[in-house]
Amino acid sequence: MEIIPVKHHVYALFHPATWEVRYVGVTRKSIEQRLAEHVWKARRDLNSSVSTPLGRWINKLAEFDLSPQIVLLEATTERDECERRWIAYFKQCDARLLNLTDGGEGIAGLVFSEEHRRKIGDARRGVKRSPEISQMLSRVHKGKTLSLETRRRMSEARKGKTQSEETKVKRVATLTGRTYSAERCANISAGKKRAQTLRQQNNAAVLVSTAPAI
Repeated sequence: MEIIPVKHHVYALFHPATWEVRYVGVTRKSIEQRLAEHVWKARRDLNSSVSTPLGRWINKLAEFDLSPQIVLLEATTERDECERRWIAYFKQCDARLLNLTDGGEGIAGLVFSEEHRRKIGDARRGVKRSPEISQMLSRVHKGKTLSLETRRRMSEARKGKTQSEETKVKRVATLTGRTYSAERCANISAGKKRAQTLRQQNNAAVLVSTAPAI
């Protein structure tokens, strides 16, 4: 089966009033979804010791009822090279970028100390998304379906993984005593049926792609 290269979206976040570019990033998701994630993470880490320069900037804008704007710079299969090129370009233009690295390696290029990792864990533990952010992410995801290639990769990544006994106990405790409305039950049932249909379509596509030529 031929593997189609995955397109990545290199984007820029800019000030809504001055149009000054402040951040360059890359994602395989839609840029609208990525923006929603940036806003959520900024609010999650508000007033915490692990907030990033980008997060503090987003929260500063929020104080004036503003939010960053996002624009697609380039769709590419050369993720790392393309991101580095755009970051270098804006730096040459004296843009005050909030990126922590020169791009290409993402957050992996930034090494955190054990103390900083502990602070990140403590700050994020138990934090829930606000209804506003949840609704924003829901609107972004609504109507979207995963490609066959994405579903295949997700399936491969999960194979062989098992949940720890601690995780199982936590799941049971969370679900014990929970009741669902008739509408919720109907939605769950419909979702399972859609998932089953997608699995059948995926299996059929794999069989067709691997079938010998006659």
